[in-house]
Amino acid sequence: MREIVRKTYAVEIIAGLLVMMVAFSNVLTFTDDAFSSFWDALWYCFAIVTTIGFGDLTPATGTGRFLSVILGIYGIVVVALITSIIVNFYGEMKKKGSD
Repeated sequence: MREIVRKTYAVEIIAGLLVMMVAFSNVLTFTDDAFSSFWDALWYCFAIVTTIGFGDLTPATGTGRFLSVILGIYGIVVVALITSIIVNFYGEMKKKGSD
């Protein structure tokens, strides 16, 4: 499992996602009136990344909408990466079990 994670740079990509969420939350707090606090903006970023999209908070500015698109696309990539790591891990385990 560690080898698969190392080869796919999963730790770096997930860390990048967390940094991006915090950074975007800061930007949204100061540039979009729809977000009254950092925590509201972070909640919104979490909903975007997980593709849950509760709808309780929505950006009101072009900047907020643009950041939402970027974060949403990156979130989809990270979810796909995690899925591929899990599939590769079980594939490797099955291959080792049949040897």
